[in-house]
Amino acid sequence: MRSLASQSGEAAVEVERVIGAAREGIEQVHTSASTLEASLGGVGEVTAESREALASLVRGIEELNESFAEVAREVEAHSASLETLATSAQSLQRSAVEGREHAQRIAAAGSEQIASTQELAGASEHLADLAARLDTLTGRFRTSAGDDAAERGTLSQVGRHKLGATLRAAVSAE
Repeated sequence: MRSLASQSGEAAVEVERVIGAAREGIEQVHTSASTLEASLGGVGEVTAESREALASLVRGIEELNESFAEVAREVEAHSASLETLATSAQSLQRSAVEGREHAQRIAAAGSEQIASTQELAGASEHLADLAARLDTLTGRFRTSAGDDAAERGTLSQVGRHKLGATLRAAVSAE
């Protein structure tokens, strides 16, 4: 029995030690639970603050997106204006080129007209010279003031033949 009592005593010490360890474990769990509860309370506050910060961030991003959309619309409008301006400039350039080409055609036609007028003036001058020579040559064939044929301005057959030969010689000398 003694041995049983001794074993009982040892078992009681062991049970007491286990109970003590359990109490310490329970106290640690209680302390951890309290710490966790305090931490979770802080997490809740942090979570609420985080939610507010996140909501503010989302609002800022939405405002930024709206600003970007407005800038894109303005850029599009300016782009359309620039395209219209470029089209107008191209049209103006084409008109200027067509106007220059038209002016060149008019200038060329004017130059041709001047050249033709100069040719006509030269031909007129030549004809005037020929007419003066002809007048001089026909004056040779008038024989006298009393000659009826000369006074009427008609030439005899021989006179006409001489006049034609003289005219042909004068023209071929030209």
